[in-house]
Amino acid sequence: MPSIETVKSNEYSPLSRPLFIYVNEKAAERNEVQDFLRFYIRTIAELAKEVGFIAMEKSKYDDESKKLEDFINSISKPKE
Repeated sequence: MPSIETVKSNEYSPLSRPLFIYVNEKAAERNEVQDFLRFYIRTIAELAKEVGFIAMEKSKYDDESKKLEDFINSISKPKE
């Protein structure tokens, strides 16, 4: 049966699934897009609950935040 526990344990899979956003690399070079992505990662757990989604564990958001910063740093470096 669907529940927070069965979704988090993947027992309710494939009917439960993660929510992804995709960003074009060229768009991600823009500061306002980077700011939005940081805002999204920082607030999505709280917003997910407000609309009936199940948030990930905080550690997963921390991991995604690090990946985002690594990505931003990689596209911000001058290309040789």
